[in-house]
Formats: sequence, structure tokens, C-alpha cells
Amino acid sequence: MRLSFSCVLLLNQFVIIHYSILTPDHDACVAMKPFVQTYLRALTVHGSDACAFIQSQVTLDLESSQTSRFYPAAWCDAKGRAICVMLIAGRQDHVMVVLPESQAETVLGRLQMFSIGRDVKLSGPQTIQACIQRDNSEAALDSEWYQLSYDTERSIRIKTTTLSHEQESKATDPSLDQQWITADLAYGFPWLAAETSGLFIPQMLGLEALEGLSYHKGCYPGQEVIARVHYRGKVTRKTMGFEIIGGEAVEPGIEFKLGDQKAVVLYSIKQLAKTGATLVSGLAVVPTVIESGQTFSWNSLQGRMIERQA
Repeated sequence: MRLSFSCVLLLNQFVIIHYSILTPDHDACVAMKPFVQTYLRALTVHGSDACAFIQSQVTLDLESSQTSRFYPAAWCDAKGRAICVMLIAGRQDHVMVVLPESQAETVLGRLQMFSIGRDVKLSGPQTIQACIQRDNSEAALDSEWYQLSYDTERSIRIKTTTLSHEQESKATDPSLDQQWITADLAYGFPWLAAETSGLFIPQMLGLEALEGLSYHKGCYPGQEVIARVHYRGKVTRKTMGFEIIGGEAVEPGIEFKLGDQKAVVLYSIKQLAKTGATLVSGLAVVPTVIESGQTFSWNSLQGRMIERQA
């Protein structure tokens, strides 16, 4: 299916682009070239306590994860609400954290405060390279590449050298950036922005289904609240996809009505088809009573809710 995309909202950053791309079928045998991600950055943690330190901070059980893959995780406050959703990979003395560029500096600073007394050194933000392999083959990628745990057709590599602005611009590919964020939408990956940071507990963001939340690991910020909801409470909200016919991409944190309920937008993209029709696709946190197919109106435009997770 050939689509032309226009004016995309990526985690509270506007990128104006006009181009046509060929979106391959899911089973097509296509290997994509590596490209520099424009909206994600990496932090690295080195030292003998690297794994133990990150293990004590996030919802993921990093010690039980495969070292060759990036796994979803949330870093939460004391109330159990997610400050940032991230991807994490690593081993005992070296851990990599991938997160939205808009949150990288803030998270780095706060993690450094918690690292006092630990044998760790945090650095970043660093540029990341991404690769999409539609044939699901690992042959073309070396050991520096780490697959996503929830989508093994996509891989990430952290750039150890700093790129100039000109070098980074040459290494970017807007069409592949688009395919990446579209795949994240399909899997329901709940990236957060400043407007949605600290609003939702991990269960509301679907991190259980993405294997980014463990109830069997040790303590981390917010762990008691999160465990209490799991064992004794009830999750009242969930993450769903939405589509709106026409209009512009909806910014993170914006609310829209679902009958007498409300939805909170995490992020969205605007797609422009060859026919000229536009479609806004995104993720939103909604009450658990909302079902797939429920319709709504946004700025006089028609929309519907859809289940995500390919």
C-alpha cells in the first residue's frame, strides 16, 4: 500500500514532511537500511552496579531479560505513576536506556541523583541508529544491534561517537522514521511526553502485555502502589488506539469525549493518502469500559476507538 504522509506529531515535536513511501506487507522479505532516529535518544550506564542500579529503578525485571534485546519499562514516581516509558537492554556492567529526546536530559539528571553511592557512571544523551528488517533475519546485523523484545523485525544500535548536526541530518530517513512510529502505534507502545508524564500507572499503559512490568522482582519507586493495584485493586483505565478522519495530529495530553467518559491522548500521527483523504492515528488512555469500535467526535470530525497490539 502506497501512502503519502504529511505533518506528523511525534511526542510533542512537529516534523513537517511531504513524501510518498512504499509500506511493505508484514510478511514481505525486505531489509531496510539503518537510519538515525530523530525523536529518540539513549542513556548509557556503566559500572559494576549498572544492572543492579537500573533493576532498582524500573518496572522491568532486567536481571531475567535476554541481554540481546531491548525491553519496555517504566520509571515511576513514589505514587506508582510513570514518569517515563523507555526501552532497556544490557548486562551486569553496561545498560542502555532508550527514551524520547524531550525527556532524556531530565531523566539523566534525576537518575544521577539516585546513583549516589553506586559504582555507576551515567552518560548521554546519545544518538541511536534503528533498522527495520522485514525478513526477520539477524544475518545482516552485527552484535552491536539489539532487537526489540515485542517486535523482532526492528533493532536498535547506540552510536558511541557523537555526530555533528550535519552528519545526523544526512543519516536520517523520514520515511523510515514514519514506519517506526507507525509500528509503535500498531503494538500500542505508550511513549510519554511532558504533558502525560506522571499521569498513569504502568497497568493503564499496557506494559503488562508488552512484558515491561514484573510483580516478582525487588523494590523500585512506586512498586508498593503498583503491586497493590494488581493484587487487591482494579485498573480503571487502559491504552487504546484511535483514528480520526481528517484534521491535524492531536497533541499529547489533549482530552476528547467518549460519551460521558474522557480519553487522554499519548501521541498521534497524521497520514495523507493518495486519494487526498487524511487519517489521524494515535494512542489514548481511556476508561476500561470503552470498547473497540466506539465512535466519537473531535472538532466536528468523526473518530473511532481501536484495539492495538499487533
